[in-house]
Amino acid sequence: MEKCPSCSSFNVRKSKRHLERRGPGVHLFRALFRCRDCGRSFEAADTLKIQLTVLTIGMVAVTGMVSAWLTLAQPGAREPAEFGGASELPLTSDSDRRIRDAKESQDDSPGSRAKAETEAQLREGLSLVRQGWADENQETLAMGVSLIRSAADQQLVDAQLLLGSLHEKGRGMLQDYPAAAQWYERAARQGDATGMARLGRMYLVGRGVEKDPVDAYVWLNLAAARGNQDAESDRDRVRKVLTPSELAQAQEQARRRHQSLPLATQPSREPPHGW
Repeated sequence: MEKCPSCSSFNVRKSKRHLERRGPGVHLFRALFRCRDCGRSFEAADTLKIQLTVLTIGMVAVTGMVSAWLTLAQPGAREPAEFGGASELPLTSDSDRRIRDAKESQDDSPGSRAKAETEAQLREGLSLVRQGWADENQETLAMGVSLIRSAADQQLVDAQLLLGSLHEKGRGMLQDYPAAAQWYERAARQGDATGMARLGRMYLVGRGVEKDPVDAYVWLNLAAARGNQDAESDRDRVRKVLTPSELAQAQEQARRRHQSLPLATQPSREPPHGW
């Protein structure tokens, strides 16, 4: 996300004016921006354009690799030239075949396909929100938010974290602290450490929930126990303001909650910087 060099605000938008050319390729990934807070216009790298370019290159590369793999996987496919070229690929053992078939069946299961579709929804939604925000296009923003919400409703933790962040910042939707806290809690209830840490900070300052340092300590303690390093330092700061009885109560709650909450199968991704 672009930052104003004068006031350090991230509340900027891409200008509709184009840079004057000063040489071939100089401005391929640069653009003019205007700060909504101080009104300054400035030149900066077009982060969205860079990300879309990298994503496009990555998709082309992945498509090429998948095509090559599918070609080699066809019946009768030949070994590479350095292995003789004319002979067929060697047959595997029955055990290897069973393992391979089980993996292919798992990867192609309805659950795996549904998860892949949900993750694609999130990626497309985030792309639309970014584009709509840069262009100040309400329709594009609404489409992006709708896709992210759909993915969050399907229990995709990354989407729940992003939706909570959008509610907390009021970006592309109304600023709504209670809604942000609810989405962070949904992610936390799935065992996600980032959701736990963000929810703990909401309790610490009373944003969207009633201010409660005991609950703040509980969620930050759980997040730290599950690998969130920032939550550890926040938890230790909260500990200093608790009385001995409050600390004992918070640690007991954390122990019970730790046993009841699932372990996350994979770490979530923090929402992109500025989102």
